[in-house]
Amino acid sequence: MKLKAKVSHYLLTHLAIILFILSIIAIIVLCLVEAFTSFLDNTKQLSSELVILSVSIFESLLFAFVINEEIKKNRKITKQSLNLERKGITKVIKNGKIPSYELEHFFNDALEIKIMVVCGKTFLLNNEKAFISALKRGCKIKMLIANENSDFIKEITEQLNQVGYKENDKQNEQSEEITFVKDKLNELRKYGDIKYATFDTEYRVPFYLGYFNEDDDITIKGYFNMILPVASPRDYLMFGGEIKRSDKEDYIYNNARTNNHNMIVDLELHFDYLWGKYYRN
Repeated sequence: MKLKAKVSHYLLTHLAIILFILSIIAIIVLCLVEAFTSFLDNTKQLSSELVILSVSIFESLLFAFVINEEIKKNRKITKQSLNLERKGITKVIKNGKIPSYELEHFFNDALEIKIMVVCGKTFLLNNEKAFISALKRGCKIKMLIANENSDFIKEITEQLNQVGYKENDKQNEQSEEITFVKDKLNELRKYGDIKYATFDTEYRVPFYLGYFNEDDDITIKGYFNMILPVASPRDYLMFGGEIKRSDKEDYIYNNARTNNHNMIVDLELHFDYLWGKYYRN
C-alpha cells in the first residue's frame, strides 16, 4: 500500500465529513426559521416545534461528537503515515514479500543488486532464472549471508529446535543450507558478476537494494522486513522506499545535525560497511 495514496484518502474523508457537518448546521438553521415562522403564525404549535428543534440539536451534537472522534483518529493515522515517509518508507506490504512486479523490475532493470539475508536458499531457488538473466545482461549482484559456523547460526538452530520447527529436526540444518547457497552462488559466477561474503556479527533485518539509472541519476530502491531471525519474513510486514543518490549526501550531512534517519540509506551504509569488513577476493 502506498502511503501517499493512503494520506490522500484521509484528506478526502475529512472533506466529506466537513461537508456533512455543514449540512447538519443548515438543517438546524432551517428548523429555527420554521419554528420562528410557526410561532408568528400560530403560537399553539410552538411547543411541538421546540420539541422537534431540541431533537435536531441533540442529534447534531451526537453526530458532531462522533465526527470529531473520527477526525482525531484519521489525523493520527495520517501523521503516522507522514512520519514513515520522513524515514524514507513509502510502501507497506502486509504479506512480507516483495511484490512480483517490483521483483521483476529489480532483475530486469537494476544496474546492481545488494541482498542481506541469513541464508536466502528459498529466495535463490525461487528466482534462480531471474538471477541468471540479470547476470547475463551485466547486472552486478552482491549477497551477504551468515557464516555457517558462527555462534549466531548456532543460536538460531537452537531456537528453531526449541520452538519445534519440523524442518529443523537435523542438527545444525541452517549451516547445511548456507553451504548449499554458497555452492549455488559459486555456480552462478559463470553467468556474470556475482559475489558473496559471510558475516559473523549480530543479524539485523533481511533487505534487498536495487540501483537504477533514472532521470540522469541513480535511484536506490529498497525493501526490508522487520523480523526476528527465527521467524519467516512472510509472517512480518515488509517496508519499501527509495532515494536519489544525489540526495544521499545531503541526507548524511543533515542527519548528523537533525538525527532524521532515512531507512534506505541506513541499509546501504550497513551493507557497505559489512561488505568492506568481510568480503575477501
